[in-house]
Amino acid sequence: MALVCLLVCGCAVNLPPVYEKDGKSYGWTGDMKEYFRDTWYDYYRCGLSYMNGEFYGEAAWAMTESLKRRGENNRRDRRMAKTYGMHFIDYFPFREKGIAYYYQGQYDDARRELERSIASYPSEKAFLYLDRVRKKIMDAEQRPLSTPILDVEFPSARTDAAGLMWTRDEQMPVVMRAEDPQYVSEIRLRGQPVFIEKSAQSVTAGESLRLEEGKQVVRVTARNLRGGSADRKFEMRVDRTAPVMTVEAIQPGVLLQGYLYDASGKLQLFADGQPVPVPDGEDVAFQIPPALCFGGVELVASDPAGNRTRMVVSRNMAASRLCLLASNSKSVGNDAAIPGGQPVPAIHLPGWRDGDTVFRENAEIEIHVRSRNRIAHVTVNGQVIPGRKGHALSFVRSVALKMGSNPVVVVVTDENGGTAEQTLEIVRKIPEAFQLKHRYGFTVFQFDQSETCNASARIYELFLSDILARHRFQVGLDRGLISFLSPHSPAMTSESGNTDRAILMGGIYQTRHGVEVAARLVETASSRILAAIDGYTENILAAVDGYTENTGQGGPESLSAKLSERLHRRLPMMKGRVVRVDGKTLVVEPENRMPGPQTFRSGWPVVIWQASESGDPRHGERAAVVGEAVLEKGDASEPVRAILQKGQCSASENYHVITR
Repeated sequence: MALVCLLVCGCAVNLPPVYEKDGKSYGWTGDMKEYFRDTWYDYYRCGLSYMNGEFYGEAAWAMTESLKRRGENNRRDRRMAKTYGMHFIDYFPFREKGIAYYYQGQYDDARRELERSIASYPSEKAFLYLDRVRKKIMDAEQRPLSTPILDVEFPSARTDAAGLMWTRDEQMPVVMRAEDPQYVSEIRLRGQPVFIEKSAQSVTAGESLRLEEGKQVVRVTARNLRGGSADRKFEMRVDRTAPVMTVEAIQPGVLLQGYLYDASGKLQLFADGQPVPVPDGEDVAFQIPPALCFGGVELVASDPAGNRTRMVVSRNMAASRLCLLASNSKSVGNDAAIPGGQPVPAIHLPGWRDGDTVFRENAEIEIHVRSRNRIAHVTVNGQVIPGRKGHALSFVRSVALKMGSNPVVVVVTDENGGTAEQTLEIVRKIPEAFQLKHRYGFTVFQFDQSETCNASARIYELFLSDILARHRFQVGLDRGLISFLSPHSPAMTSESGNTDRAILMGGIYQTRHGVEVAARLVETASSRILAAIDGYTENILAAVDGYTENTGQGGPESLSAKLSERLHRRLPMMKGRVVRVDGKTLVVEPENRMPGPQTFRSGWPVVIWQASESGDPRHGERAAVVGEAVLEKGDASEPVRAILQKGQCSASENYHVITR
């Protein structure tokens, strides 16, 4: 009897106190009492309950008790901490203690605990509260408000003598660097936030800026934690339209004159490589010196953005007004007459054949028009070509292409009513190595939920839609997730292929203060974690119809976008050129570097593709796949090594790699 009593007394433990608030209990409550075993994870669960009830002193105490019961080597924050058997939990006692201290106004203690949490396992939630703690401390110290030092670079832009930037690119890399002792917390490009992992006293960020043609004003803003800001504006001319060149009069050895039109108003003209002076202006006349127009002459006009138009004028053009030479015999063109023998304008599209396949988003089409009668009117797909018209006209047009067939229609009318029309059919395809079937595939499972999250379906839809829109991965959906999502969700349109390489799983954790999402991509063959990501927002509120957002930053859109961005940055798309081959080891020079640290995971598969030895660069590369390799771990700032697994590769400029 005494032994039984001793055993019973020895097993007794003091349960953590239970508190009531708004009709709900917090602490170790309800059915949990009979399972309380005085373990580290019991106290951790109890501490989370106190946090949710805003009993912050008790929460800090429970987290301390939890840490006491962990082995000295295990006293750290981490994902997937093993409790017993095959049960795991996300364990962040230092982070939660820091947050509890923050709400109690103990900012030095809060900073210490949050920095411990980040040192052991960084999380967005810890970074967010550390920012708040730093701001409180700086405000209490009454430091003067500082202004960030902001530097912005546009590496690929051309700058003219007046300091104005020009480009013909559709996408331009922008490098932004900001420094501030009061911590740079935000950088915005054109009003949109640029991804930065955390606030810091020195931040470097890179973004690809999509540009529409015309005058562009690019604004970059940097802010620190206390609201101090720096703002810079840049004016840029985006010009993808080459000059229009017209020849009006020719007398070999005496005179060759014509007109140039370009919206930039700043042109350069060369005759057989020799500069020819032309005045500034959108529509200007030019005259070639007699010594340069005695025989045939090549004229090249260029604008500040690098667009070029070329025309070759022959000696006998003066007599026939027809002999306009093309640089390539392969061409589409017409050479006809109306009934009665009256000639109509002739149209030539050198380098193009009807039905040509293009592997680019745009086709650069060189167009030459010649006519015995003065040209009056020219259109390309209904758009009027500006500038004065003569008897010979040359220009280049960039035509945006959709996938599949694209008609390009050139219509020319002369002053006597003669009309010519030329139609070119261009077929756009995705280069083989860049097709989705060659990208890495995974299946998304429904995430665990500790509490019912009103916005979980919305978070799934936005997160998956963002991944699908980037065409970086093949994505499949598990049956459980399919049944959870709406049949009208954009995520249901995923075209799954080989998606059994890995699974994406995780958890959604909703508390009184906000929602945290943690996910990990796990390789199925090895159970290796390929990427771990997380995101946190406080701007999700319960609503009758599911969810709503407050007017602050964040919400499901922001949370989902950050999760997708982190996944893509953990597993970046690397494109590179093979610069050396040592046996089965390929040395690759990355071609798409972005500022900041960027590493490639060891063992990640890549496909090898070969460029065509002969072909028109205006058509783009077919990028035929010729082999496979796996990466060795490397940094994008230096050459990367890959091990050949299948196929062929040699050290020549024609071999490239791209990650799956």
